[in-house]
Amino acid sequence: MSIQNQAPGLYLSKSPVGLDRWSTQRTDIAGFVGIAQRGPIHQAVRIESYNQYVHVFGREIPQAYLSHSVKGFFENGGRACWVVRVCDPGKHRCRTSVLWLLDEDQRPSVEISALSPGGWGNRVLVSLERTGLDRFVIRVRDDQGNTEIWQDLTLVSASQDLTDQHHRPALRVKAVHPDLWQRVVWIEVSNHGSGLFDISVSLDDDNTCVEIWRDLSLDPAHERYAVDVVNHPQTGSKRIWISMLGCAASLSEPSACPANTKTALNPEANYMPAVINHPQTGSFMMRVRHAESQTAYPGNTPDPNAKNLKNGSAWLTGGADGVETLKPEHFTGETAPGGKILGIRCFDPIDEIACLVVPDVMYKPFRQLESKPVAPDCTRIDWRPEPDPPPEEPPEFMPKLDDRQIASVQSAMIRHCEKHKNRVALLDTPGDRTSAESIVQWRRIYDSSY
Repeated sequence: MSIQNQAPGLYLSKSPVGLDRWSTQRTDIAGFVGIAQRGPIHQAVRIESYNQYVHVFGREIPQAYLSHSVKGFFENGGRACWVVRVCDPGKHRCRTSVLWLLDEDQRPSVEISALSPGGWGNRVLVSLERTGLDRFVIRVRDDQGNTEIWQDLTLVSASQDLTDQHHRPALRVKAVHPDLWQRVVWIEVSNHGSGLFDISVSLDDDNTCVEIWRDLSLDPAHERYAVDVVNHPQTGSKRIWISMLGCAASLSEPSACPANTKTALNPEANYMPAVINHPQTGSFMMRVRHAESQTAYPGNTPDPNAKNLKNGSAWLTGGADGVETLKPEHFTGETAPGGKILGIRCFDPIDEIACLVVPDVMYKPFRQLESKPVAPDCTRIDWRPEPDPPPEEPPEFMPKLDDRQIASVQSAMIRHCEKHKNRVALLDTPGDRTSAESIVQWRRIYDSSY
């Protein structure tokens, strides 16, 4: 109730004060920019433990301080930080490791690529095992012994069973073209009533027919036998594949034909790209792409006896870290071409960062890390010899930055903090400046009004 003060004087009134009237900004969240073994490039990722960092960005590597910095942050009480992995994003610089799985005709069927760019992917082993007509198992293992097993995979993206006029199973229709994934495939059946029928295929319910097969029969002796016509490797369908199902009626009877219907194919739960590329439950080591093959289904299923596999296994190849050509602008992001957001600028939309750290502008002397060989899996009775691992490649080191280049990165850090007004930059001196006088001289380079 409001109080109307009619006369001069002193009046007391009470008003509620909310407990959340003032809120404080957290000051214990850091932003790190540096070189990592793996993980997304030039993207800010929130990390809440060192184990999570290792899971996303990999283990310690000899050419970077980033892993040590993040580990020290959490060991000294840090609870959350943001990390940006930097590299030279130029073409042919930072590359992703890949492996092609070939079909029965030795044609590309599935492209497997490492989850993120970098040479780490060259130490990922992929094993293939065929388990059925169009079913297979994929095993993946990295150089740390982390293993994933994906069972009962298929390249069929959708399927549906068609029934006859007595509601008994008659035909199974499968979508076998890679372009049909994430599209609605409609199958329409027109029964002639004389033992013959038509099948038409349309996409996305736009009533545009992309294929039509006329005067088909379920009688294997008929010249228009549906299985032979639709599945013909040269003249058959490029989008669907059909198979016969058990039917109580005689195949020569008109009632055995599929009933008039229009139905959408049901998505296949074990379609390889849908399973492995799932953003929440998919692989932590790879991504896959179903390639369009000229080999008819089911011959387009990956073949473990392909020429590029040894005992069904092969290593990913072609990955590179993109570190050897790193420049100061890859850390600062201030002169990125084409509107790209690189390095420090990835933190612009993030308000909670209070401390900015860029440890890898400092030169790190080479130190070779020992890698332990992975022991064979003695729990598997079907274990087979694996292909020899690829030759050990020397790690990529970024060029040593001179004092002027280091100062340009640290000046960009200061400008970034001045712009946001709620964060500070942690700066270091170059390694050869160890005396108190040289450190003071380095500090005098910078002048900040904030």
